[in-house]
Amino acid sequence: MRKTLVTTLALVLMLSFTLAAAVNAAEPEKGGKASGTVKKVDMITNTVTVETSGGQEISYTVDPETKITVGGKTGTLADLKEGQRVTVQHKGDKAVSIES
Repeated sequence: MRKTLVTTLALVLMLSFTLAAAVNAAEPEKGGKASGTVKKVDMITNTVTVETSGGQEISYTVDPETKITVGGKTGTLADLKEGQRVTVQHKGDKAVSIES
């Protein structure tokens, strides 16, 4: 009887950890939108740092999938300049799109 109880408890414990891990993996990264001024563009690390109106500096990773628009035209990370006003759509710290 005791062996069956221990085995059952161990099985329940393993299943609860597996379920918790599956729920966390299924949650999408939080996305959002931030507006501000470009403080820094780093071509080596492919990041852009934006200072929000509240003075907070946030760095976003830019990859080939990031859609960059400057003055209504398709642009690149190199087209973003310090002091430029931008709006960044992001998921976590990854920029999905940057519009200036």
